Amino acid sequence: QVTGPYQAIHIGSLYLSAVAVGAGGGWLTSHVPFPWIFAGAGLLPLGIVAASTFVHEERSPEPRPRSAGPFWAFIRTKQFLALSLTIVLWNFYPFLGTVQFYYQSNVLRLNPLWIGSLMTVGSVAGLAGSAVFWNFCRGKDAAAWVLRGPLVMAAVSLSYLFYRGPVSVTLVEAFFGFSTVFFRLALLDLIARTCPA
Repeated sequence: QVTGPYQAIHIGSLYLSAVAVGAGGGWLTSHVPFPWIFAGAGLLPLGIVAASTFVHEERSPEPRPRSAGPFWAFIRTKQFLALSLTIVLWNFYPFLGTVQFYYQSNVLRLNPLWIGSLMTVGSVAGLAGSAVFWNFCRGKDAAAWVLRGPLVMAAVSLSYLFYRGPVSVTLVEAFFGFSTVFFRLALLDLIARTCPA
C-alpha cells in the first residue's frame, strides 16, 4: 500500500510551508502595515492561477469507462459513515484559534512575533509527526493507530491546562502539532485503504 507514504508526503509538504508562514506572519504583523499584508494575501490566489497555466496533463488515448455505482454503494456503507463521523469529531473544536489568540495576546501578553513563532514550532513538530508516520505506516495496521488516536489526543487536549507561559505554551504547541499530524495521517490512510478500487 502506498497511500500512507503519499499522505505523509502531502501533509509533510503542507507543514513545511507552514513553518515559513508562522515566523513570517509574526514578523509581518510587527513590521508591515496591515493593509499591505491584506493586499499581499489577496494577490496569492492570483499566483496560483498563474502557476496553473504551466500544468499540462496528457490525455489518455483510450479513456476508461467510469461508473458512479461503486461510489454510491460505498457512501451508504456503515464503514464510510463511521469514518465520516470520525473526521467531523476529530476536527471539531470551534473557535479554538480565536480563543487561543486572545489568550496568547491579552492574558499571556506574548508579542506577535512570538505568537507567529508558535505556529512555526507546531508546524515543525507536525513535520516530525509526518516523518515518524512515514516510518511506521508501512506494513502496519492503520486501524490500530486510529483506535489509539482519540486516547492520545484526549491527553494532548488536557495539556492545554499547562498553557501558562512562553515555555509551556511552546511545549504544548509542539506536542499538539506532532500528535495531530501523526494520528490524522493514520486516519487518512485508513480512509484511503477502505475506498473501493
